[in-house]
Amino acid sequence: MIFVGPSSDTMDKMGAKDVSKKIMIQHGIPVTPGYNGEDQDPKVLEEEAEKIGFPVILKAVLGGGGKGMRIV
Repeated sequence: MIFVGPSSDTMDKMGAKDVSKKIMIQHGIPVTPGYNGEDQDPKVLEEEAEKIGFPVILKAVLGGGGKGMRIV
């Protein structure tokens, strides 16, 4: 049997939303604007949300299948 599809390394990278978004940007693929910084201070998040524009969606980088997404 021959597997046809992405390598396991590629699948791992695509599982992490922050990593996959960086890869897409590097390859010129359009992505939805967002904040992927490590500073989670409420003031910083508010400033970043203002830059993006409302409404924004908060989403976990890994796992959950979208269950934890919140519209702000």
